Amino acid sequence: MSLKFLIERGQSILNTDLHGPSSFNKWRLDVLKWLKSEHPSSRALMEAQVVPRAEGPKNIETKRGLKSGDQKNLIHLMKILNYFNPKPVKAKSESSKIRIFISHSSLDADLAEALAHLLLKALHFPSEDIRCTSVDGFRLPVGVNIDQQLRLEIEESEVLLALVTDYSLDSTYVLFELGARWILGKPLMPLLGRGATAVSLKEPLKALAALSCDHRPQIYKLIEDLGKTFKITPKGSSLYDKDVEKVMIASRQRPAEVRKLEKVAVSRKLPELNALEIFCIQNIDGLYGPGAHEIIANSIDITEARARQALESARRKGMLSCIPLKKGGFNYRRTQLADEWLLAKQEG
Repeated sequence: MSLKFLIERGQSILNTDLHGPSSFNKWRLDVLKWLKSEHPSSRALMEAQVVPRAEGPKNIETKRGLKSGDQKNLIHLMKILNYFNPKPVKAKSESSKIRIFISHSSLDADLAEALAHLLLKALHFPSEDIRCTSVDGFRLPVGVNIDQQLRLEIEESEVLLALVTDYSLDSTYVLFELGARWILGKPLMPLLGRGATAVSLKEPLKALAALSCDHRPQIYKLIEDLGKTFKITPKGSSLYDKDVEKVMIASRQRPAEVRKLEKVAVSRKLPELNALEIFCIQNIDGLYGPGAHEIIANSIDITEARARQALESARRKGMLSCIPLKKGGFNYRRTQLADEWLLAKQEG
């Protein structure tokens, strides 16, 4: 597969009414494979993967060296990619441009919210200058194309503030945002939270100096550095000291969504069972008919009355389901709670 062939095929898709998402995506995958093979370390590859609407590669290093005309052909290839990934229309007013983009995981929304309100008060910015997609008052405008708008704001925001926690490092979107910003070479400030340390940072962010939400002096340092970046004087610290405290408290807690799930788990506390009830839930599945209690009784040499009592007690605790049979007796089955109980005891 040659560069010329890829250009001709892309141009053909472009010039006919048959081009659609599936045709373009297949062609784009072929372009990426070719770039990885012929230009494994080139800027063109990074642009095709992360910033597909770039102007075009400048300096290309190849395994075989550039042939005459390859530079123009590569730029032509990028222009076709640009057509299918149009750049969003810029705002008419320069003042509407995002000044601070807070990159974060949705699980860290409570920490991001505390941080956004701190920046709002300390830097006396209007809320329109700060983008924090999970927080009311800082979300994307209604009706915009989310992917295109995020690309635009990641590229054009004056500062990207990366809220780095264990949760954000597991987020594909956050890693995409940080990777795209790093490639652009624009201001990128890592801010550690929820116990994350500089060791948590991976390449290429590892080379960047980071501050922490867990320490008051470092939060003040962040405000000071942002003031220098924007060439403004932040308000006096006494005016936003309570907001700094809120950031620190949020950073030292587990995410609100995680705490919510933990409450659900506590409310579903596994019941205590005696030895006879445990034997019943371990062995009852598949026992049905009028003789179920008899089988239990004979298995461990107890009276049928005690076996019935144990089965009924396990049922009341939610460990067994009990369906009456037409011919008498009951059909007992283990419940999901019983399975969770047995698994927990096994792991414990």
